[in-house]
Amino acid sequence: MNNQNIGIFIKKLREEKNITQQELADKLHISRQAVSKWELGKAMPDYTILVILSELFNVTIDELIMGEKNPKENVSLKLYKEKNKLVNKLKITFNIIILLIFIFLGYYFFNQFNSNKIYKIYGSSSYINIVNGVFIETRDKIYFNLGNLVTNQNIEKVDIVDKSGGGEKLIYSSNELDIMFNDYLGYEKYFDFSKLNDTKNSLYIKIYFEDKISETKLILKEDYKNNKLFFLKKDKYNSLVKVRSKYFGYDSLIDYLKKNSNSSNNYEYIIKDNDYEYVWNYYEDIDVLMLNENKDGLLIGSYIFNSKDNLITYTNYENNFSYYYTPGENKIYCITETCFNSNEEINKLDKLLVNSYTIWLSN
Repeated sequence: MNNQNIGIFIKKLREEKNITQQELADKLHISRQAVSKWELGKAMPDYTILVILSELFNVTIDELIMGEKNPKENVSLKLYKEKNKLVNKLKITFNIIILLIFIFLGYYFFNQFNSNKIYKIYGSSSYINIVNGVFIETRDKIYFNLGNLVTNQNIEKVDIVDKSGGGEKLIYSSNELDIMFNDYLGYEKYFDFSKLNDTKNSLYIKIYFEDKISETKLILKEDYKNNKLFFLKKDKYNSLVKVRSKYFGYDSLIDYLKKNSNSSNNYEYIIKDNDYEYVWNYYEDIDVLMLNENKDGLLIGSYIFNSKDNLITYTNYENNFSYYYTPGENKIYCITETCFNSNEEINKLDKLLVNSYTIWLSN
């Protein structure tokens, strides 16, 4: 609305009626100065005055507000259209905001979904067994913790090497047994993030003893990844329940080792059966039970009972195969290309534990 146009139009209508400002003011019961201000565009009549003026001059309120007769566009319609335009602009703005939110969530989901993975690290040879190792992979960071090296020999140095691509790349070397380090995307001192899948399948550990070098492949067993949209709460349980309920003598074996060993934290007990010798060890600080199977003085197999991860690892040195056994699932996971019959291996393990438990009870 333009006050100047309204004032000019009121003046034109007044003059057409041949009345003065004072006469118009008297009809409206207002001062002449108020009429003068309207016509000069300095003020505008309120709505009640507009109604009287429309009746007095025989024009519509829309014509008064527009400052002309028969305006091309109805004022109410114009106001409606302006309001409708504002509503449409708000709708467009709202839709753009929603779209941007969906784009952001989609981008975040695409980048974060299945981007965090946790692996347990295992490895076994005739000289050493690896337990409680962890490899954590995110989109921009890697954590590597080799875990515990179980051996009865002195270690001088440990190397972590990558044999992917046909060559051999030294990743990390240390004279300490506690090997833990991390790497970042862009920094990539230890790992090439673009070739990480190949590297994870080609990691080896070289262990330098006083008189020999042992090389063992590191097995990364996937333990967790963030690829679920919904998470269900699981019941709490003791991590040792499955192993110890499967083998009724587990706790008793450990108790027996503690009572019949001279060591304070590395308990050992030896059972001899004809040509076979079974050497039991319990490492209390890491809660790992280990059994070495010897024949005619040669190591032919090793079992590691890792109650923390609910796994049993077995390495057969005669036939060169290794597997992981999960008592809860009663299933064997072969590490090497081939393994012997799973049921036979499970039965052998059951029999071995029951026989050991029986022999101990008889002593």
